[in-house]
Amino acid sequence: MTKEEKLNKILSWYSEVNEEETKYLATQENFLQVHEIEKLIGEAIPKDIRDFFKKYDGESGNGYGSFFGHSFVSLSEMKNSLDFAKTQVKPEKPKITDPNKSNNLIKRIIQLVVNELPLKKKLGFIKPKWHKVEFETGPGSMGGPYFYSDKNTSDKEREIVKLSTETRKRISQFTKELHELEIQDYNWDNLEIIAYGDGEHKIDRTFYDFDNTLPLTSTPEGAIKKKYFHIKWIPLISDYGGNYIGIDLDPDKNGTKEQVIIFGRDEEDMIVLADSWDEFLDWNLDLIEKKGDNLKNESHLHDIYKQIKSA
Repeated sequence: MTKEEKLNKILSWYSEVNEEETKYLATQENFLQVHEIEKLIGEAIPKDIRDFFKKYDGESGNGYGSFFGHSFVSLSEMKNSLDFAKTQVKPEKPKITDPNKSNNLIKRIIQLVVNELPLKKKLGFIKPKWHKVEFETGPGSMGGPYFYSDKNTSDKEREIVKLSTETRKRISQFTKELHELEIQDYNWDNLEIIAYGDGEHKIDRTFYDFDNTLPLTSTPEGAIKKKYFHIKWIPLISDYGGNYIGIDLDPDKNGTKEQVIIFGRDEEDMIVLADSWDEFLDWNLDLIEKKGDNLKNESHLHDIYKQIKSA
């Protein structure tokens, strides 16, 4: 049996035993995206996976995902996941390559916030003195701003500034421009900014250190690198919640290149399911024969796999 025949047998079985409607594989219409992905990961996608995406691209229809309730990702979804993984790759010595451009964008961001501070009027004139404003901003989020009217204002007394929707949009736009400008040589996750009433400001570019703060493990030990996400983990099957089954192109010392693994947003123990895509398909065909009732029940596929692997 070819790999495609094995996969079709698995999908057909699930479609037949599931009483609800299931989705089906969508026809590929933009295979050129694969070149963008290969450029992003720095190597070719394995032939088995390339052959699959030459014909298919995600899923269509309504109902449950075609792979035991989970869904095959499209190339666009794959790239989005890998783009996030890229944000986890930090330079050893971060640097700012174009300080003038960076500073101009930072000043624009600060000015947008300052323009909406609750400055009080005195005798018909805007009171010019205020102490500081603090806020955080990242490519997809913002915290604050918090306004301190004078140097004696405590954290409990500070005011939160309600920015207009348009101002938040423009801050987000400039933050994304700054992040794109600095991603190659700095790749920060968040900006922590303090702007003072005298025109001075402080800025800290900070990182989310998931790899060292989460209790990440590998099963078997030493098979998968202890990372939250990895640019070399190629997502193939999604649970719709940021967790994946995919191909590992950069295994740890006890692993095998192109092994099939579980990883994702909610996963801290990364698990090897099979040493190759072909072996993964064979394993699932065997599971259908021996544990088919488990696979057709409404349950999270990752949990089923974990129970089987730990038994």
